[in-house]
Amino acid sequence: MCSLIAGECLEPHKLDTKFDNLYDCLNKGYEESLLKSTEIGKEQINEHEIYIKFICKEDFILPKKKPEINNEPENKSYQPISISSSLLYSL
Repeated sequence: MCSLIAGECLEPHKLDTKFDNLYDCLNKGYEESLLKSTEIGKEQINEHEIYIKFICKEDFILPKKKPEINNEPENKSYQPISISSSLLYSL
């Protein structure tokens, strides 16, 4: 979560949920952002110029043994990591 007034963002908050693809991760990030902005409320968001940003960072799952060379897609998951549950300012 960030503030245009302060010109900074809070430390990222990492969610435990993992996704098999970027599409699902992004949709969950948008959903969580909407829930958080609704929780904060229009008045506080406008007063403190709060905005929520997130990224879906790819986490590679490394195999335990050396994989054989083939054309199979890599195992990977995505995770939204920048959704915060606290405000920059005391309200």
